[in-house]
Amino acid sequence: MTAAHIMSITAKRLKPNDTLLDALGAFAVDFASELPVVDSDGRVLGGLGADALMRAIQSDEGKEHDADWLLSVKVGGVLRQECLTIGPEASFSEAAKCLMSAWPQSRTVMVVDNEKRLLGVISEKDFLRGFYKYAGTV
Repeated sequence: MTAAHIMSITAKRLKPNDTLLDALGAFAVDFASELPVVDSDGRVLGGLGADALMRAIQSDEGKEHDADWLLSVKVGGVLRQECLTIGPEASFSEAAKCLMSAWPQSRTVMVVDNEKRLLGVISEKDFLRGFYKYAGTV
């Protein structure tokens, strides 16, 4: 079993010029622990975690920012650039090691082609679902 077998092909991709309000909408529709941030060619620039988004929404005084502020801040200013990537041919074991190597800071691995274009993501849920399917065939 490879990364390509267990990855989710997510339609939710953020762009660096999307606003934090756009990101909130994406998380509200398809809640994930982290969403990929890609350029116009689909190349991975980083990821935006739900935890980072929640921290960004809080002001210095611990109060929530208003909608105008959410419209003024771009995803590119708060994304995590050090995201984990693997190729689609990576083994199940390699994908698990990659995912666990960054836990708990990151709970997602981006699956990319040779040009770093996003093919899918592997979350903790994807890994567990893949292992369950694998265990059922052993």
